[in-house]
Amino acid sequence: MHESATEAAQDSNPRTSLPAPLMREMPGARPAVPVNAVLSGLFGAALLSSAFLLFCIEPMVAKMLMPALGGVPAVWNTCLVFFQGTLLAGYLLAFASSKSLRPWAQVLLQAVVIGAPLFSMPILIDPRLTQRFAGFGPMLQAFATLALSAGMPFLALSTLAPTLQRWYAAMRAPGASDPYFLYAASNLGSLAALVAYPVVIEPYLGLHEQTSLLRIGYAVLAVLIGACAVARLNFASPVDCSAPRAQFVASAAPSGVRRKERARWVFLSAVPSAYLVAVTGHLTTDVAPAPFLWVLPLAAYLVSVVLVFLSIPPIRHAWAARLFPLLATVSAYLIATGVAEPLAFVLPTHLLTFFGGCLLCHGELVRTRPDPQRLNEFYVWMSVGGFMGGVAVAVVAPQVLPVSIEYPICLVLALIARAPASPIGGAHRKWSWAAAPPLSILAGALTLARLSLHLPIPARLALALAPAVPFLVCYALRRRADFGWCLGAAMLGGAILPVSQVGQVLFRARNFFGVVRVERDAELHLTRITHGTTLHGSQSLAGAQRTEPLTYYSRRGPAGDVFAAYATLPALPRHVGVIGLGAGTLAAYALPGQAWTFFEINPAVVRIAMAPAFFTFLSDAFPGGKNLRIVIGDARVQIASEPGDYGVLVIDAFSSDAIPVHLVTEEAVASYAGKMAPSGIILWHVSNRHVNLGPVLAAIGAAQGWFTLGRRDFLHPGERRTQDVNASCWIVMSRDRESLASLPNTWQPVNPRPGFRSWTDDRSSVLPVLSL
Repeated sequence: MHESATEAAQDSNPRTSLPAPLMREMPGARPAVPVNAVLSGLFGAALLSSAFLLFCIEPMVAKMLMPALGGVPAVWNTCLVFFQGTLLAGYLLAFASSKSLRPWAQVLLQAVVIGAPLFSMPILIDPRLTQRFAGFGPMLQAFATLALSAGMPFLALSTLAPTLQRWYAAMRAPGASDPYFLYAASNLGSLAALVAYPVVIEPYLGLHEQTSLLRIGYAVLAVLIGACAVARLNFASPVDCSAPRAQFVASAAPSGVRRKERARWVFLSAVPSAYLVAVTGHLTTDVAPAPFLWVLPLAAYLVSVVLVFLSIPPIRHAWAARLFPLLATVSAYLIATGVAEPLAFVLPTHLLTFFGGCLLCHGELVRTRPDPQRLNEFYVWMSVGGFMGGVAVAVVAPQVLPVSIEYPICLVLALIARAPASPIGGAHRKWSWAAAPPLSILAGALTLARLSLHLPIPARLALALAPAVPFLVCYALRRRADFGWCLGAAMLGGAILPVSQVGQVLFRARNFFGVVRVERDAELHLTRITHGTTLHGSQSLAGAQRTEPLTYYSRRGPAGDVFAAYATLPALPRHVGVIGLGAGTLAAYALPGQAWTFFEINPAVVRIAMAPAFFTFLSDAFPGGKNLRIVIGDARVQIASEPGDYGVLVIDAFSSDAIPVHLVTEEAVASYAGKMAPSGIILWHVSNRHVNLGPVLAAIGAAQGWFTLGRRDFLHPGERRTQDVNASCWIVMSRDRESLASLPNTWQPVNPRPGFRSWTDDRSSVLPVLSL
């Protein structure tokens, strides 16, 4: 289709539109039609639909990938980085086509890009495909699987936001001179998807149903894009209005100014992106790697974008700049002191602080946005920053930082963004004396807090608020440009030396699965292993006591009950399987003639449990390693190739305090059953502060004909200080009632919850069993 030279010139410089509805012919233009409302509605619907599909794909694909990589929180962060990288590739493709191709060629290219994924749908992740890349490490394994399974449709959808806005800017339509309102519409569609997925889609639709509906939705979107393409070729404005509007930063600027401008776009995009990955990891580590916790921070991120890009933002930028320091101070205190409960307070506090930081950074982006002539360039640099921020936290930080301090770092960077003239430079001049009071008070506060752990209760209460002092001092300095540095200094002590930590750190390792730490308490003569914020086992250093199982596994507790009953059932095979190694504490129950197999996904945990310098449960129970096997990898995958015939199978798999959902589905229990003796026992350790797995296992047991009992183990007064015993919750299942008959009456039947649907690989939602 031929287009006049005037129209082609307009495509390269589309910044304004005719101010009134077009109802007459203009020289050199096609017959005019009343297209204002139709065009804005068409492009708005296309952008909203594309964004909705894009952000339905993200949690859906991540949920499909989760079982193949152990169900750990890092899987979602890896998916976020992949999506950010693909989004950048889509924006680069749109930018290149707008610069080098004529309108008809742009339309043709977009038709090919949008049409190609129709031949690769529905989106499904084959576990066999994931296993092909097992030798590359979990992160590269995830990237390769995502690229082959979902890369094409995600790339196609990623090109639409800048392309459609660019097309709209070149047309006779309302708002064509300022098409950024369409960016808010696009993010509104993203937000709708993030709300709908955990609330409506995930609880009521299985993954296969979701992929089928996605294919239909994508076909409808392709039709909308086709209509937009026709409109683009037929309603281009013939008027060249090249002068930039006053509300935009002028495009004619020296190259040095351009470089600073782009660097600031990258910085202001990278900070909220990195912050998004960091806050998501922080929240999902101690609850569950579940879609509703993935989408809450992402929804807050997108709401901030929607609000600041509206023509009249409902939240003034100055308000965000004033409120964020207060929210940041509160969150910094929670981070430094390790406060994680109650969830009903902690979760909204972190999310609200994150939202304030995003409002601040995205508001600065809006203040420096260019005129629509440079729209695609603006989006490209925003995507570069977003990708860099995600990579910094999800990929680089686990490799270079021995502890998880990226979250407080992102909080500080968001505060630095308050000073637009010099986001980094200038603030350092006076930060040393300004940070000195918080640092000195912090040192004293942490010392007092550590000492308070050994003081009587009244003295502890008197010193409980001591760590808050440095944060109050910091907040008093909130009007200074170096406030962020001061708050970062106050958090540093809490990140490196948590108040709850007592003892010498013997070993620390960080990898894809999180941070594992071994500590020695000289006063109580104990060695402990922690993963994230959760204790995973401890051992006494006092002679004969070192063979005693402690923490959640004491002999008088649920684990002791089950293994005592197992010893009285000679008909059961003498083969025990344990999913989750920890310190190897359960090996204390091993008897002569028994063979034990441990399944552990984290190689760092295996190194710790096997090292006699740290723990001796395994070496004491299995001298020389006889009758002991340790299988490294995801238990669900590895157990499928095991010969089986277990008498007892213990499910004790945690990632910090999160429970991998794929190990607690009907299909998972069926696979365990296939590896067990007919009268075998499955013992579940389901202690969790926020997720109640009782209804899940009761529903699975009822569906598959298992007898299900549960027991909660509570502490006696003073017991923890003398024996290091922890409260815990356990559930036991067997197809043979007699296998459970010898358990004490403290074990009670776990009855299914009316109306509750058990989890399957296709459908599972944490929301119904969440405890705030």
